[in-house]
Amino acid sequence: LARQQSLKFHLKFVNARSDLDLALYDKNRKLIQKSSSSKTDFEYIQTTLRPGKYYFKIYGWKKAYGPYEMLIEGMYFF
Repeated sequence: LARQQSLKFHLKFVNARSDLDLALYDKNRKLIQKSSSSKTDFEYIQTTLRPGKYYFKIYGWKKAYGPYEMLIEGMYFF
C-alpha cells in the first residue's frame, strides 16, 4: 500500500460445502487478523493498514478446497 487505508476484504466461496478461511499478514508474515467462520459461505476482514506490504492466506479447514471470489474495498486517508 502506498498510503494508509481503511480496507474491507470479502472472501466468498463458490462451493458452500467448502470451509475456507482468510488470514492477513504483515511484511514479516506476522498475523494481523483472520476470519474463520464455519457457519457461513464467506469470510470478512475489516481493518486500517499503514503503507507497506501485506499478504493473504486463503486455506481450507481440514484440507477443504474449492473455488472462491475475493473483493477488496478501500478508502484512502489523506
